[in-house]
Amino acid sequence: MLTSFFEKVGLRVLNILRELGQISILLIGIIKGLRYLAKYRRSVLHQMEHIGVGSLPLVLIIAVFTGAVAAWQAAYLLKGIAPMSILGGTTSRAIITELGPVLTGIVIDVVYPLPTIPTGIQLGIGIAIVISGILLIHGSMTSIDRAGTTYDPYSVSTVLVTTGIYRYTRNPGYLGLAVIQFGLAVMIDSIWIVLTTIIAIAVVNQFVIKLEEEKLGRSFGQEYQNYIKQVRRWI
Repeated sequence: MLTSFFEKVGLRVLNILRELGQISILLIGIIKGLRYLAKYRRSVLHQMEHIGVGSLPLVLIIAVFTGAVAAWQAAYLLKGIAPMSILGGTTSRAIITELGPVLTGIVIDVVYPLPTIPTGIQLGIGIAIVISGILLIHGSMTSIDRAGTTYDPYSVSTVLVTTGIYRYTRNPGYLGLAVIQFGLAVMIDSIWIVLTTIIAIAVVNQFVIKLEEEKLGRSFGQEYQNYIKQVRRWI
């Protein structure tokens, strides 16, 4: 049994290395092809316009329907839990920072599948992780609701919430969404969703959370500075 286990691990490592090698060869080919960019500049620009700008109407239609369905579903699930005024901003941010990486990972996984977890256990583990993420988000909403302030990141916070789940992490909402993404990655056995989620976390950390922290620092001053010394940004 032990030999079979190491054999499976070895095969998966070889598959990963093979895929990385193919990606490296592709990147090298792209870099070598850059010398032809000046020669075919007009053709490249035409293709960029045709593929990019020409696809905008279709992209906008898909975006409108995706946003509408997501907002409707969020309104149905959060009715009585969170104010309806936050749905627009929350839905758009969720699609960009959370759904986007998951869909990207799924698309890449279709082209370059890298199975790593035995089928028999991936569903149970993935569901458990997703539930953990949902509980984190629920704890975040509950703590904010009890404090009497808003969950809307675009509004001005009236109270610095440091109780409940906020005693352990400063961003339980973002952490919960990231945990859900990792859970989905386990459920469908996709390393690519894990990688795109890590990229999304880095972007959110740098361009979203830091801006929110600056706003909270201006609003609550030394009280917030003391809080960030005691509680980590993530975990």
